[in-house]
Amino acid sequence: MSSLVSRVQERFQEIYDTTPLLYKASGRVNIIGEHTDYNLGLSLPFAVDRAIYYAAKMSDSQLVRVYSLDKAEQAEFRIGESYNLPNHWSSYFGALLEVIRDKGLNIKGMDLVFGGDLPIGAGLSSSAALCCGFMYALNEQNELGLSKEEMAKIAQLTEHRIGLMCGLLDQYSVLFGEEDHALQVDFQSLEVQVQPAALEDGEWILINSRVEHNLAGDSPYNARRESCQRVVDTVAADHPHVRSLRDITPEQLQAYQPQLSEVDFRRASFVMGENRRVHEVVESFAQKDAARLGASLYQSQDEQRELYEITTSEIDTLVDFVKEEAAVWGARQTGGGFGGCVICLVKPGNLKAIERVVEKYKVATGIQAEIYPVKASQGIRRLHVV
Repeated sequence: MSSLVSRVQERFQEIYDTTPLLYKASGRVNIIGEHTDYNLGLSLPFAVDRAIYYAAKMSDSQLVRVYSLDKAEQAEFRIGESYNLPNHWSSYFGALLEVIRDKGLNIKGMDLVFGGDLPIGAGLSSSAALCCGFMYALNEQNELGLSKEEMAKIAQLTEHRIGLMCGLLDQYSVLFGEEDHALQVDFQSLEVQVQPAALEDGEWILINSRVEHNLAGDSPYNARRESCQRVVDTVAADHPHVRSLRDITPEQLQAYQPQLSEVDFRRASFVMGENRRVHEVVESFAQKDAARLGASLYQSQDEQRELYEITTSEIDTLVDFVKEEAAVWGARQTGGGFGGCVICLVKPGNLKAIERVVEKYKVATGIQAEIYPVKASQGIRRLHVV
């Protein structure tokens, strides 16, 4: 048992004087397919070996008591009530309990302690891990019988209540993740296909730009979703079967360009490009073609900057330095955007190349970035501790 899991368990026993069940809720990295989920497109994420760990046990009370190991703070909720949801870590628990109440699900009280090594605001879906881990423990201990798909949708509604109108990418990644594999997710059918997540000629390394993003509320993330919806509404006025960008062909988009704003046209073009790149990257894995895969990553990065406009000057600087390293096949900002991490496909044994990038980045920006080698991990699960 890791020292972090031990700390979470021991703090639970100190506070609540009983033995808990332990859970691991992994974060996620998205290889390709950004901002496609709410457009019912395709993505290729994997769960990572960094996580939020929960110690949890059902109680006979009507209270949910949650202690954050990292913040050394406790929050308390009475089941069935409405809550004030400030900009605070506890809001996710209150919002999820409200969603459960509104769905008519009956739960008992629960005591929890959580802590993790998943950086906040780094684009690795810490909020999805937080919500899905809590939901998973509630589902198991209350014997609710919810499927992973149902739990993902409850966690998604929780994010919506907080103010982030996200799709299901993060929740599916966290719940369905498999060891050594990525998930090819079709958000129109919600079909999940398991794909390889590794190449002999490449290893995944993340660079945390240390530019934190907050996507909830009145954010540019939600504005991107609204932009895509305007394109759908314009085309659907003539073609009622169109419900999302997934239903619009590139030729149709080109034909409707005169009726769209320049910005909305660029946004839709990016999403269509990402869907195409998911297929390209899956083919690259099958052909063991690291160079082609890397080129897809760089193209995605360029279009995130130029078409969807979700990068920052720091992220752009970071990727520009990565491009100078011959030992890196490709790189792109991963996650919802506006900061966070850059995912790099690096030739094996070339961590030094990434260290050089980080040194240049610090000189250019004054920010000390962090390096995280990552691999595909299993998604949420209960830990069986001996």
